[in-house]
Amino acid sequence: MILWTWLSSAYAGPWARDLGSVYAKLGAGQFTGRAAFDARALATRTRSLEGYAEVGLGRGLELDVAAAWVSQRADDAVGRGLQDVELLVEAAPVSGETAVALLGGVRLAPYRRGRSPELGPGGADLLVGAGWGRSFGLGWGTLDAVLRHRLGAASSGLRLRTEWGVAASGTGVAATVEVQPAFGRSATTGVEAVAPVPRVLAFGAKGFVAVASGFGLTADAVWLPDVLNDGPGARVGAGLTFER
Repeated sequence: MILWTWLSSAYAGPWARDLGSVYAKLGAGQFTGRAAFDARALATRTRSLEGYAEVGLGRGLELDVAAAWVSQRADDAVGRGLQDVELLVEAAPVSGETAVALLGGVRLAPYRRGRSPELGPGGADLLVGAGWGRSFGLGWGTLDAVLRHRLGAASSGLRLRTEWGVAASGTGVAATVEVQPAFGRSATTGVEAVAPVPRVLAFGAKGFVAVASGFGLTADAVWLPDVLNDGPGARVGAGLTFER
């Protein structure tokens, strides 16, 4: 996968929304770096139109969805298409000042490999994990672990992520660190082979501000250093949000 999608993960935190509560984001982003699906490591620039939503289902349940449409340039070739679509169901038996959640879902890659440039590895991932969060007055912190298993590739990754932030009067900032070691990476090679789950190390920052009538603005940046990453580079993005 192209690693600018790090922030488009559908899991945002362990607090479940109330029945009928909705949060939605429509944004754009750009990733500049390298994409490595096999022995090659192509210089890549990926521009994206991104959608994200959380919907409260009641009884401590929440549905989270993330997807993006991308235009990717690698060397002199350009590819366009739908990127990974992630759907998660979150169950939060504890969702107060301290929150605990269990989650499960799928990450689907509706494209296939073999195109030039490749938009991703193809295939489908099963996701299962848990998260913890704590509110500290104006601030908050979260920790979560998600096991990601790629069907048909005998490959898995364990995504570990933490976020810490502060907010006041509708304005806030947060910092995030993610590491995803990957296992079972000796996948079958070939054009039609499903690539293994990527290795990730990412440092991110984001900010948001409420505007009016439930609408807001958000911006983010992510750095994926040239170590422990299958797709090192940097990403910047911005979006319009709505919450009710």
